This record gives sequence, structure tokens and C-alpha cells, in this order.
Amino acid sequence: MDSEIIIEDDNDDNDNNHEESIPTTPVLKSNENKNVKAASNTCEKKKKKGVLNLQWLLDSQLGSFLREYKPDSTKALCIACNEKFSIHYGGKNDIDRHIKLKRHIHNMKSFSINRQLITSTMKPNKESEEVAAAEGTFVYHGVKHGHSYSSQQCTTNVIKTIFSSCSAIGKSMSCGRTKCSSIALNVLAPYFTQQILIEVKEACFFSIMFDASNKGNTKLFPVCVQYFSKFGVKKGIIDLIDDADESATNTFENLEAAIKKSGLSLEGLTSIGADNTNVNMDNTHSVYTLFHDQVENLFKGNCYCHILHNGVKWGHQQLTVDAEKFLMMVYAHFSRSAKRVQELKSYYEFYENNFQVLIKHIKIRWLSLYLSIDRLLLVYKPVKEYFTDQSNRETPKELEKNFQSEETLCILTFLHHILFEIQKTNLELQKKSITAIDLYRIITSIQYKPKQRLDTSFFGIQCRNLLNRMSSDTSAELQASFKRFILTFLEYIDKYFSQNVAFLEAIG
Repeated sequence: MDSEIIIEDDNDDNDNNHEESIPTTPVLKSNENKNVKAASNTCEKKKKKGVLNLQWLLDSQLGSFLREYKPDSTKALCIACNEKFSIHYGGKNDIDRHIKLKRHIHNMKSFSINRQLITSTMKPNKESEEVAAAEGTFVYHGVKHGHSYSSQQCTTNVIKTIFSSCSAIGKSMSCGRTKCSSIALNVLAPYFTQQILIEVKEACFFSIMFDASNKGNTKLFPVCVQYFSKFGVKKGIIDLIDDADESATNTFENLEAAIKKSGLSLEGLTSIGADNTNVNMDNTHSVYTLFHDQVENLFKGNCYCHILHNGVKWGHQQLTVDAEKFLMMVYAHFSRSAKRVQELKSYYEFYENNFQVLIKHIKIRWLSLYLSIDRLLLVYKPVKEYFTDQSNRETPKELEKNFQSEETLCILTFLHHILFEIQKTNLELQKKSITAIDLYRIITSIQYKPKQRLDTSFFGIQCRNLLNRMSSDTSAELQASFKRFILTFLEYIDKYFSQNVAFLEAIG
């Protein structure tokens, strides 16, 4: 292993400025004035700070001694001279001038000799290598299963206690929180990221996916790639961007920098996937349009899980009862009161039903609506009896009215019937193996089945039985609202699907 000793001196910059007194001209210009005419004065253009390009470190000559100086990106670090120097104005020219300095040439001679001596005199220790391999495997297992570093530290202590008398490796393992974090961040993460990039470069073509995620008060953008490997479709994270600015231009610049930093080419970019927000996917100014300006045949990878969820949300506005509000009110009534739950259990016993907890529905979770309706219908009789019991004074009047109305149950059975197919489609879309080739089959299937229900006016057996028991006016009104729900749902899906239907049909 190479040993690198870095000694920082506040006077280094002054020394460098004395030796590097050759005037330089700025070579890095801002991208803000790309559209300025050639006849305009170039000196008016805004100057951009010179920073270290990480691609320079891939050069075998520069990579042997040059390092990134993280506290200040306008400086580079020479480990042969144990000093930092400015590249603020000259960029790579400043590095070339540093290489030509007599002091650097002299230091490089001794630096190369020291490296050879350290490498040749260090003898590998089999036991220490086995311990290191065990610790790396242990941390990898913890990261894969989402174990905290504190949990891994505790598990290490248990392993050392159990195997202290029978295993030298187990006795020698030491994975505290700091060490686990260092192994994960500085060993495993760079290795697996590099392996992903090697496979992506072999595949030539790739897609990128991104999404904003809050971690405390930090805004993070994971950048994920999808590509074809020898083992099929694979995905992997290549970068994690920390930036609070979510504007289209800034997000595009961050993604473009991440792609170039990884050594990938925009020419291999085939599609982009993200949430269906205006910032990401709008047709006028968005991350997609900015990428499309550079990659002409870029495919827009809309999130069809979001599309199905939003389609149900828009269709829900056509119903006569707000089922989502109703479900959340029922759940909230029992969620924080042990006394009410205990009273509800007595109604379960009366109907000889096993007690089952109601499932919470959250509006932004597209898989929770069907499950919440399914559970409520399963225990509808005891729950209805609880809310319609006149002796129960804690019952909210709105819930009592909804449970007394047959319309509420009819709408719930309708949604249960329609959402069953949508739920299956949503789960299928989330499979790892799904690609654009499968998209045409999946979406046309979910379009066909609701259309069939619309043409036959069939909304489920339970729903039909309830409609037959109602008055003709009420039944007609509900059936009309069900048809409007299906039409709104289909129109919302078609708005996105029609943009790429010809291409998806061709490849599917």
C-alpha cells in the first residue's frame, strides 16, 4: 500500500506565487454567454473559477502525484512535494508549470524510490488479510440488509465473545461504528460503483433515473443507471448529489456533471426517468427538454405507477362520496384510542369475526387505497354496527351518516372491483425485470379491462346487487358517476401513453 504524507503549510501559496510568476490567461469561460455573437467583446464575458477536473487524475503521469484538495477546489495537491498550489487561473497549465519546477523534479526522484521501497519491503500477512476480508464481508452484509453501524458494532462484540477460543479471525475482528462507516464509504462504495461503470461502458447504451429525497434538512439526488449486462437488465447508483436547488437548469447541470464525472458519454443516453413533475418532464422547459436538446432521440420515461395513481385520484372526483376522506376518518377514529378499539372488539365478537386492524390509507401512497378498502369491506358489518349504534355518543355525525347510506358501501365495492386490476398492474410495473418492451402490453391491458366494464356497465357482482336494491334514480346517478370515473381514468393514462405509443408498440 502506498503511504502518502500530506503536510499543509499556510505559506505554500506565497511560495508558489513567487515561483509561478509567469502571467497566465484565463482559459475557462462561463457557459452563461454561449449565445453572445462572435462580434461582441470577449472581455465582457464572465470568468469562471478554475477547478480541478477529476478526469486529469486518470492520466498515469499526473495520477502518480496529483490529488484533489477537497477544502478548496481551485487548488491541487502534490503529494511528492507535500504542498498545494493554485490552479485558479491557468487550470491544467498551472499543473504543467508545477511539473517543470526544479523542486518538483527533484522531489519526484526521491518519491518514486520511496514508493518502490515501501512496496517491495511490505510483506503480506495472511491472517490480517483474512480478518480484513471477514470485516469487509460483514459490513457488506450489514449494508445490504439495512443494519445500522451501531448494530454492526454490537454484533462484532458478540462474534468476538462467541469465537474467542476457536477462531483467530473471529477474535481479531473489530468493526466499530467508525470503521464500518469507513469500509462502506471508502472501500465498498467506490469498488461497486466502478464495477457498475465498467459494465455500463461495455453496454454502450444506458438510461438514467433520479429523484429528490430529503434526509433531515439535506436534499439529495440519487443518480441511478439502467443498462443491459451479460446477466440481463441491471440497475445501480453511480452518484449522490447534495444540492438544495431543485430548478430544472440546476438539476440538469448536476446530472450532466455526474455523467461526465463517471466517464460516460451523453451519446449513449437513451432515456431519462423521473417523477411526472413539470420541473422534470414538462415539454417547454424541464430536465427532459434540456437533455433532449443534446440527445435528439431521447426517450421520455414517465413513471406509470404515478400515472395510474393520479388517474385514480382524478377519477375519484367524479364519485358522489369522497371515499379517501371516509377511509382516513374511520382509521383516525381508532388509531389513537385504546378504549375505542376495545369497544370495537365487542362488535367483532357479536358477529363472530376475528379482530383485524384497519389499514391506514395515505393519499400519496398509490398502493394503500385498495388494501384499505379491502380490509374495511372484510370487517364492514361490525364496524358499521359500531358507528350506527345509537348508544355510542363518540361517533362523528359524518361517519354515522356515511355508514347509514347504502351509497357509501356501493362506491366502496365499485372501487374494490376496479382497483383490483390497477393494483396488479402497479405491482407488475415495479418488478426489476420490467423494461420498455413490456410497457405496451401492460398499459394496453389496463386500458382494455376498464373499457370492457364501461361498455357492459358491469362494476362487480356486489356492486350490481346493491344497485338493484336502490331506487332507479339513485342507481342511475351512481352508475353515471362510475362511468365518469372510468372515462377520466382512461383519459389521464392516454394523455401520457399516446406520446410514445407508436414506438412502444414497435419494440413490444
